[in-house]
Amino acid sequence: MVQRQDHPIQEMITRHVDSLTSSNYRKPPVRFRIEPAPQYCNDDGHLICSPGALFEGTVLIQLTEPLAAVRLKLTFKLSELLNYDAMKWGQRIIEDRIYNVRSVLWGHPSSHDTTDSTRSWPVMEPGYHLFPFTIAMPHVNYPPSALNNTLVQYAFHIIATLDRPGFRPFQTEPCVVSFQPKIPLTLSSRITSCSAFREERQLGSTSITIHIPATQYHIGDTLRVSIQATDTIFVSVSLEQHFKVTTSAFHHSKNIVVHNVQRRLEGEEILIPLDVSPSFEYGRRVDMRYFVKVVAKSRQNTLQIKKKTFMVPIFIGTLSSEELEIEDELLVPYTDDTVVNDTTLRTKPKFLRHHQTEPLPLLPPYDAGDCPPGYVSTSTTR
Repeated sequence: MVQRQDHPIQEMITRHVDSLTSSNYRKPPVRFRIEPAPQYCNDDGHLICSPGALFEGTVLIQLTEPLAAVRLKLTFKLSELLNYDAMKWGQRIIEDRIYNVRSVLWGHPSSHDTTDSTRSWPVMEPGYHLFPFTIAMPHVNYPPSALNNTLVQYAFHIIATLDRPGFRPFQTEPCVVSFQPKIPLTLSSRITSCSAFREERQLGSTSITIHIPATQYHIGDTLRVSIQATDTIFVSVSLEQHFKVTTSAFHHSKNIVVHNVQRRLEGEEILIPLDVSPSFEYGRRVDMRYFVKVVAKSRQNTLQIKKKTFMVPIFIGTLSSEELEIEDELLVPYTDDTVVNDTTLRTKPKFLRHHQTEPLPLLPPYDAGDCPPGYVSTSTTR
């Protein structure tokens, strides 16, 4: 369902044309794009946000000729893309819309669509047009945008559209938004904050001890796996994502290896950087948990190799309980009933109104051949 907010930023509209009889106002913009404010962007130029955050940007339109359109609208949507073909369900990628909100920045509000308003189109004059926008995120943990692989993807996109009923609309390229949920380390009920893993096993005549000092981590931390053996062994240490995808008709499980280290050793500490997406245990159809898999092999003789496998669950969050702010006490997952059953914009991203005292400046095309008039000062100094 599309949820609308109709409070357009009204740049000066000086005239309208009849869309059925006029064909002189259809040339596409020279430039039509979304420019995010740089202070809200990461190194890749993508907007970044989290629950409760606010970010800004501008829609830029450059015209060389007048253009008629019903409205300029801005849409912010989040889609879950499941690759059914990768799960061998015999279908292609299926898109499930989690939210879709939009706001009108110029022209007729969508709630005022009538026969007369859809025929009488406002005209945007030649020049540069700037339409600023501000979006406030609710205190809702949506899926992490960093969770992007061949199985599932969560796409946060902002798109600007010039609506022209009866004609193909003009659209910008999607503006990608990177969303990181607020996931405290205490969120996991299966792992205690002080838990560590230590286990000793016999591999034939070789004794092996695996020690992991902690099983809860922040994104960007380093996972340390200490391995001690009484003889030389071959070890494979992997960080794995374990996915479970559940729909009304299907169930699928898949393990994806994120990092893998292999070597021969007797005693060593193996380091794995946790530059990954956080644990995702609150999804509607997707559940993703992390495991450290340690496989130790020892050759007993020329014909026999023995193997032991250690599987250790770990949890990766984005902040500690001490880093939670007061307003984060209201934080809920997007699968919570208060969000799922909410038909208002209280739990959805919200476009904030820009308070404007004067129309945005209209900059006409500049012809270098037409020099501006010169002036001579007639004032004298006494």
